[in-house]
Amino acid sequence: MDSYDGDADFEGKLQEKLNNEYNERVRFCDMKNSQLQSTAENMRLSILGRDSKEKDEKPLGVVDAYVRENTAELVDPLDVKKKLGMLEEKRNILLTELDTQIKVSNATTFIEIA
Repeated sequence: MDSYDGDADFEGKLQEKLNNEYNERVRFCDMKNSQLQSTAENMRLSILGRDSKEKDEKPLGVVDAYVRENTAELVDPLDVKKKLGMLEEKRNILLTELDTQIKVSNATTFIEIA
């Protein structure tokens, strides 16, 4: 498979770029949501106090609403994971067919009888 890699591997480069960008966006969303959870926990502690035995749910509803409104979600109109799967499948089929054709071509011997 190494002989098919290189600068001319446009679909491979597209696949790599899509995968890297998708993973970067997922990490960004995860980081923002982690920060949001930390902030929400600090808000809960400040509302309830650190040693509060009795928990009133009314003030905590504000924190839950804050979390719902500010949660980061990844919007993927391109459906990148599906496209990556299709590109991978297409590439594997092509490489398998090429390898088979090359093996058949190299194994074929023509004998001419004159």
